[in-house]
Amino acid sequence: MSTPEISIVLPVYNAADYLLECLRSISTQSFKNWELIAINDGSTDNSLQILKNFARNEHRMHVISRENRGMVATLNEGIKFAQGEWIARMDADDVCHIDRLEKQLAWAIKQNADVCGGGIARTGSTGGNSWVFPSSNEGIYTWMLFRSAFAHPTVMIRRKIALQFPYNEKFTYSQDYELWTRMALAKVSMTNYPATVLNYRIHSEQVSHTKKEAQTNLRMEITRNYWSHSELSQNLTFLPCLMDERKPIKKNDFIEVMRILNILETGLNDTQAIHAVNHHRVWFVYRSIHLGLKTIMPALKKMRLSTAKKFAVAILATFRAGGVIDFFRNADWIRYLPLNWFF
Repeated sequence: MSTPEISIVLPVYNAADYLLECLRSISTQSFKNWELIAINDGSTDNSLQILKNFARNEHRMHVISRENRGMVATLNEGIKFAQGEWIARMDADDVCHIDRLEKQLAWAIKQNADVCGGGIARTGSTGGNSWVFPSSNEGIYTWMLFRSAFAHPTVMIRRKIALQFPYNEKFTYSQDYELWTRMALAKVSMTNYPATVLNYRIHSEQVSHTKKEAQTNLRMEITRNYWSHSELSQNLTFLPCLMDERKPIKKNDFIEVMRILNILETGLNDTQAIHAVNHHRVWFVYRSIHLGLKTIMPALKKMRLSTAKKFAVAILATFRAGGVIDFFRNADWIRYLPLNWFF
């Protein structure tokens, strides 16, 4: 058998309800030169049997099964086992578009990138919208000052880079965000394919639901570290209320955040990087309407927002309707709106 160009690493833990659809989406890819490394991480359902049954008719598939060691150890194990020039991530509850590998590989090579993600179409109980992330290197580096710029299961990484930068086992949750920021600080070249490549399933068993508090704490630790070391922001004050939606926003904090974001934006040349700052500035203003119109109006006037949305924010701020935004922030459905909904 020839050496595969792409090695797909698939951690599997109690994914029986979704696994077969995931495997079929990999097996039918338009790009053919791949191997699949499926690691059963101590599942207690019939995931292992599904993997074994599927592997009987898919010669490009390798099944590894052992006791539960967790996501991070499983990913690092799969990367070490891989033979391809590229490592492609996949989660057992998601579904690849048929040309995912073909499009991402061509795009990564064209952009001369070592890491390539892609957009996602959210599916499931609260899904139905698509997210597309920045595709420029500076846009990605800038977006990560606030949160991850990749949908983890869409990412492809050159194997030599993946071996150089293993996942950090300290980060049980948000391990991907920690990895991308570490790579960015080392100036690894990054891109995102500028369209959807994967259906990302939303369900109640995901870590983002079951371990939300722990995941947020780790995300904030990662963000603080990246903010303090990135060339984009290392001389700027880190204010947790900008990124941590659990933190109350006070008037002085609001004024300081606006000042910091303005300084940050003036140092950027890339259009997508500027958009990344503006996106998070807008959401911060939405979250600050409880401070009243007088406080937020100077910032609101400069926003790249439609007149209708500026008017809506002004009305909410006039009545200090912060409870509306609190409801938005704590409601699951708001998390799955398309990014441009707020603009």
